Amino acid sequence: GEFQQVVRKTDGQQGEGNQALNAPKLNGLQSWYIERQIKYYQQGVRGAHPDDQFGRQMAPMANMLTTDEAIRNVAAYISQLPVTWSAWMCVSMTPTIR
Repeated sequence: GEFQQVVRKTDGQQGEGNQALNAPKLNGLQSWYIERQIKYYQQGVRGAHPDDQFGRQMAPMANMLTTDEAIRNVAAYISQLPVTWSAWMCVSMTPTIR
């Protein structure tokens, strides 16, 4: 569907993340977690703070999903993507020692 196309364009073909858009890795996430996060964006729990530049980008996308069924379908789609690691994710997840 339309939202799956948006996921592929922003978060990578397999949900591996997209450094250029600062889009996180989605593959490997469980469907219940994805559903909860989408609802948090819709409710303004996430993506509403003026300093949350990237969350503010996600909120309108989450609002494209107008029914619980649509949210479940997207969450199911994302949760079945094969788990992959991009090189930039490995680097960005490495703690900095100071």
